[in-house]
Amino acid sequence: MRIDICNAQKLFRLDLKAVRLLTTRLMNLAMRKSPISKPSEVSIVLTDNKEMSKLNLRHLGRSGPTDVLAFRLEPIPGEPPAVTVEIVVNVEMAAIRRPPCRSPARTSRELALYLAHGCDHSAGNDDATARERQQMRRRELRWLKRSDIAPLVNRLIRT
Repeated sequence: MRIDICNAQKLFRLDLKAVRLLTTRLMNLAMRKSPISKPSEVSIVLTDNKEMSKLNLRHLGRSGPTDVLAFRLEPIPGEPPAVTVEIVVNVEMAAIRRPPCRSPARTSRELALYLAHGCDHSAGNDDATARERQQMRRRELRWLKRSDIAPLVNRLIRT
């Protein structure tokens, strides 16, 4: 699985190697029990509230920023069977969602949760109901506590 990262935000210095490794591990966990095929390519876009508001309106018809958007692009008929996933993560929202504002450790943990949530959506899971949201959050928090993932969480933001 190839992972491309576009860091389109300027709020934080991010460790893109840690983002890539964390995404790989989270996507592998998300796809383990998924009935849909694992993507051959994952694009991570790291952005801010302004850009996320535009994307949220354009793709979901909702005004204002959101934390994460995930898109699964199925192969075009007649093309090689390669599924692509794009996960757009709002780094600015991760910074302000957890007080104290812009604390690197708290922002890093929130950012990791957003990546986990995007991977969970990419595996076909939904959070349309309160029960689905609760199930997704439990699963994502469990993933972030794993011994092969937890050390990466605090490495996302460079100080």
